[in-house]
Amino acid sequence: MSSVHLTSGMGKHAAVITRVAEKRWHAVEDDRAVGRGDTSHRPDGRIFLSIDAWHGAVFDQLADAMLTDLPKPLHTVVDEADLDLTSNWEQAGFTTRRRKWEYLVPTDPRVTELGSAPPPPDGAAMALFEGVGACRASSNPQLALR
Repeated sequence: MSSVHLTSGMGKHAAVITRVAEKRWHAVEDDRAVGRGDTSHRPDGRIFLSIDAWHGAVFDQLADAMLTDLPKPLHTVVDEADLDLTSNWEQAGFTTRRRKWEYLVPTDPRVTELGSAPPPPDGAAMALFEGVGACRASSNPQLALR
């Protein structure tokens, strides 16, 4: 695929960013992997980005390379408790678009006492979840770059 050398203004973390596949980028510094970026395409056509980097500067380099190569709009999801990652995405130009709530839902029929009950009608799922002891696990903002 393609290589992008990003060294200007990066201080001691000047990685070589290489697009190694259609949906994957690698960051290498001194012959060691120091980060990677991936995309996933949702069934509705939206593209979601994920970056795992060892240093903030490498995150910035990966984000820059991916944003240059990919069509807009782009999306990502972060845990609301991860302020550093949220800040990294915001510095790359992303803004919060919406929040997605995740729930822990017990499925053991002995816990739910549902046995082979049919699924609830539309709109009743949340009441059912709360009735069997579901609790909200986290809030994940979805960030978007338009």
